[in-house]
Amino acid sequence: MLRLPRPAASVIATLAAAVLLPAPAWATNDGQLCSGVGLLLCAPLALVQVLTPRPTENPVFKAIRDGDLDRVKQLTKHGSGSATPEYILRAAISAYMDPTGTGRDAEHLAVLQHALTLVDVSGDKGTTFLQTVVMNNHDLGKQGDYNAPQRLTIARLLLEHGATARGVMLNECHGCETDDDFVPLLIQHGADPNHALPGSPALLDHLIAQDHQSAAERLVNLGADPNGSGWGQRSMLSRISDGCNLKRMRPYLAPERFEIESQACIARTIERTRFAVRQLGADPNGRASPATECVTPYESALDAGNVALAQALVSLGADADLGRRCRAALRAAGPGPALQ
Repeated sequence: MLRLPRPAASVIATLAAAVLLPAPAWATNDGQLCSGVGLLLCAPLALVQVLTPRPTENPVFKAIRDGDLDRVKQLTKHGSGSATPEYILRAAISAYMDPTGTGRDAEHLAVLQHALTLVDVSGDKGTTFLQTVVMNNHDLGKQGDYNAPQRLTIARLLLEHGATARGVMLNECHGCETDDDFVPLLIQHGADPNHALPGSPALLDHLIAQDHQSAAERLVNLGADPNGSGWGQRSMLSRISDGCNLKRMRPYLAPERFEIESQACIARTIERTRFAVRQLGADPNGRASPATECVTPYESALDAGNVALAQALVSLGADADLGRRCRAALRAAGPGPALQ
């Protein structure tokens, strides 16, 4: 009798068992993809599908998703064991903001209000929940309003229960350019419009990069720094110039395509820079100083190969020689507090 090596025997046994299993749901043409040679691919996958246990839906989450307040109260009355109060609150926030829940806002809001009685969100404890609302990217409206009414309601409820917006990173906000109330509310309760993780752009950078000019003006009026940026020590204007880096673009585009793309991005950067200087009050020199490594927007534009933008900056009042003089003074002064 022919004996197969143990590994080969195991494989054949697996395939033999899989032959008896139905084709995976993704197989088309009435399962024809899982016939003949295709069986070698589909059979193991079918076996994995059968042998992999399917998770049971958490009953608390299901009740929250369904907007069933009585069921939620019943499950949380003595402590559910399978869901912490924080989990319940996060799930309630998600359900109220979820676009698939449209039509049950009142039920989801009632569940959310109940969840807030289970969790102490006072002070910094509520910041993480506010950040969840800030980062929400569900789009409920045809105009891209990012369910502004729902998230505004949640923010107000959290703040009414004592949460603070200090530490909230507004640069993670999706759709903030469409909402006249949400960002002002958070800033009023301690959010810093300039706060962002190191290396990440501030909210104002995002708004200008997307040409949301009215929202950018509103944010500056609320305290955003038109000269600031989370991009190292460089100013927002330097970040704008880096958005059209012709030196990086050229190797990846055919000459005719490069001409079209480069002219378009040069025009965008000039328009955004003029807006930032004239409407927002940005310093055309980017407040370059030893404290900011002497980097000027003019030099950033030249580094990007964007000569037209550099010339536009000069016409807006930029000093083309400021960066050089700043570094010369820095070298003459030697190591000191400015470098520490």
